[in-house]
Amino acid sequence: MGISRRRFLVGATSLLATPHIARADGAADYDVVIIGAGAAGLAAAEVLHSAGKSVIILEATERIGGRAQTDTSIFGVPCDFGAHWLSYDTKNFFNRYAQNYPDQFHLRPSPDKYAIFMGNRWATPTEVDEFRAAHKAAEDIISDWALDPNTDDNPKTAIDEAEFGIWDASVRFAIGPWEMGKELNLFSALDWSSTEDGFCTSCAQDWLCAEGYGALLAHYAQTVTSKLSATALKLSTPVSAVKLNGNAVRVEWPQGSVSASACIVTVSTGVLAEGTIRFEPALPAEKLSAINNTPMGHYNRIVLQFSRDVLGINRDFYLFERLAAQGGNPIGFTCNIAGRPIVYCDVGGKTALDLEQMAPDAAIDFALVELKRMFGNSVAKEFIKGHATAWTKDPYTRGAYASSVPRAHRDRRILRAPVEGRIFFAGEACDPLQWGTVGGAHDNGACVAREQVLPSLAGEPVPLECP
Repeated sequence: MGISRRRFLVGATSLLATPHIARADGAADYDVVIIGAGAAGLAAAEVLHSAGKSVIILEATERIGGRAQTDTSIFGVPCDFGAHWLSYDTKNFFNRYAQNYPDQFHLRPSPDKYAIFMGNRWATPTEVDEFRAAHKAAEDIISDWALDPNTDDNPKTAIDEAEFGIWDASVRFAIGPWEMGKELNLFSALDWSSTEDGFCTSCAQDWLCAEGYGALLAHYAQTVTSKLSATALKLSTPVSAVKLNGNAVRVEWPQGSVSASACIVTVSTGVLAEGTIRFEPALPAEKLSAINNTPMGHYNRIVLQFSRDVLGINRDFYLFERLAAQGGNPIGFTCNIAGRPIVYCDVGGKTALDLEQMAPDAAIDFALVELKRMFGNSVAKEFIKGHATAWTKDPYTRGAYASSVPRAHRDRRILRAPVEGRIFFAGEACDPLQWGTVGGAHDNGACVAREQVLPSLAGEPVPLECP
């Protein structure tokens, strides 16, 4: 399951496979130790290696990529279990990276088209346009309301007085659980609008990769790790402690430890909040508060495979059933992925959490029932198999992506700040413009390495955040 590990596994005879023995001269083993082999950790390693610094990447799981995971084993075709859309057009590093390998990766623009079921019939083109207009109106209200930095309340408050007619519940679902993995009252409107283009469905073009976003990241990982030493990447190495002692940082895991002059922590805010990694001395109170105030959203994907195209909806089109004020299940579908009879059924917020508490088959049944409601029982006859993710249960993610709670957007600056000029934080939650995305994680990891870590190693002043 997941990305192939063959090219990334480190042999059991690795120098660090046994408990660390301190050097007699007290010198650090590496210039920098990086915790996490997702987009941020890989980008940081690339920058540091190019600058002539020695690095080691410690990854808790058996694969690279973090929340960008493409699986080919379950359905026989690429399926993204995590990140799927390459957001922000060519501002996204991975969009530009894929264009360097046109024979290996095939990008296509996300069509951003909707099919909407109205309870007993399909929406007309005029009705689809009405939904899009209502969605855009709600986004505009939230964006305008968030311009007052002293407000920083939740989007629900912003749009509670607005009227969206029969689309009210659907608009709230689309902006909240479907886009953010949280209900509208659980995140900051100012945080929501602080991205490169705001969370605007009609802004920058999103792209899709036929081979999968995780496969694209895995290819990038190979270009990075191929330049490093044979022992520079350790998989299945869950860090348990980060200890700061003067000019050195010691990072420990159950089977060993390593010392470095600096450490970059790229794990999710969910993992940090859980305290799985112990920091000595303890992280400052304001840092802990910032971590807790930037919690992970809950977003899962139920992948369904059919024997043929039973939906009859163009590839990569969105589908949902209009939600009535007091009824309907909040689930969004992306149909016929890359032209194949594969459907992504995405759930977020409370629905995602509730389904994680059930058996995986329950989530699959939940999605099938919704499709049968719209397309009839023939859907079940053509169903082959399904798979449901559980990112919040995953001890190494604890959710999908991070966003600030109401009135806490300013805490992102504290979240990004280094500790004692030796311990640095990077990842999607720390990127000021493309947070919540793989591209944002990459850019932030590269920036932290270049603008903060390298000055630290040179004994120069360290900026409090990456510009």
